[in-house]
Amino acid sequence: MVDSQNMATTSHDRRQFERRNASKLCKVFHRPTQRYLAGLLCDISSGGALVRVLSSRPIATTDELDLVIAWSGQHILVGNAALHAQVVRVLPTDSREQMLGVQFIEAKPADQRLDHAA
Repeated sequence: MVDSQNMATTSHDRRQFERRNASKLCKVFHRPTQRYLAGLLCDISSGGALVRVLSSRPIATTDELDLVIAWSGQHILVGNAALHAQVVRVLPTDSREQMLGVQFIEAKPADQRLDHAA
């Protein structure tokens, strides 16, 4: 649960940072398999994100990823703009999609990520 005045999390919510809804296309580079996956950014915070990916192979917690997000709707995504992350939670779905909770490893300034999500 979140206190709306200071955005501090209470004991019912494990998140350390405010999450913002986002619906942005992204590409996900899965480091263990060295493959790119199609993705959709669902929400983002200063510390991590929730990403839906299409993959026929299971993705494991602790796998490392690089996320490149189409913040402005561009169709060509530049790899040097990638956010390095580690999978901390995998939520399987009924299809070939998986929902990944990721934690950013090499943090860029928090306001840079969140400014794009608005």
